[in-house]
Amino acid sequence: GGFFLLLYLIFLVIMGFPVMLMELALGRAARSTYPGAYRILKNPQVRFPWQVPGHILFCGNLILLMFYSVITGWLLIYAGKYICGSLKNLSGDAPQTVFGNMLASPALMTGAMAAAMIATVLVCVGGVRKTIEKSIKIMMAGLFLLIVILIIQSLRLPNAASGIEFFLKPDWNKFIGNDVFGTIHAAMAQAFFTLSLGIGSIAVCGSYMPKTSSLAREGIWIIALDTLVAVSSGLIIFPACAAFNIKPDAGPSLIFITLPQVFDSLPAGRFWGLLFFIFL
Repeated sequence: GGFFLLLYLIFLVIMGFPVMLMELALGRAARSTYPGAYRILKNPQVRFPWQVPGHILFCGNLILLMFYSVITGWLLIYAGKYICGSLKNLSGDAPQTVFGNMLASPALMTGAMAAAMIATVLVCVGGVRKTIEKSIKIMMAGLFLLIVILIIQSLRLPNAASGIEFFLKPDWNKFIGNDVFGTIHAAMAQAFFTLSLGIGSIAVCGSYMPKTSSLAREGIWIIALDTLVAVSSGLIIFPACAAFNIKPDAGPSLIFITLPQVFDSLPAGRFWGLLFFIFL
């Protein structure tokens, strides 16, 4: 509950913010990311091969790509389902059945993953400022607007209050009674994961920053917006879990089980669902 959220916020401040400033500074000074930044900024009199940890850290991007390319494929499949109109009048176990049928089709998921990777390559080929920045400006703004709409709709669902309580109310007995160290570690890992720290992603952003920009101000903006979206997502997911009697520990699949039911309860839900999964 609230203890996890509190720990997450503390780790964002005491660990996430300093590490983010370090990565932004590294990227801006070298005008590069890992492992190039280590090679460019290395003191020539020091024999330690700094490019080695640079390559190791960069491997984190490849691991993340293995994860996100599959998830992005799922998003494309669900966007296609909204185009075809097959995600409506959902009740009972129907959302879990739809998600399970998708997981049971490796060919479908492989094709969707390939389409996601092709789209990613096409966007990246266009360059950071020409295509990535422009596409993100449009899609992130649209996603944020949809998040606001979904929060309002989720809070109107029956039994939404118990979902908010599960998410935000601190429960000392559960915190002490469960694996305390595991909870602390999970909150710290979540802080690093949501900010994409330690793999050079933030250094990429820093490499495009003007020399006159304040690193501290940019870091505060990034963390504030990231936290706002993270907490907003919780205000959508957990009330929906309580309303539709879904276990809240299902991980990434929660989006594909709870949100179709939320969209189903909205006027023009098919349209909003299509936009959401494309923007996401």
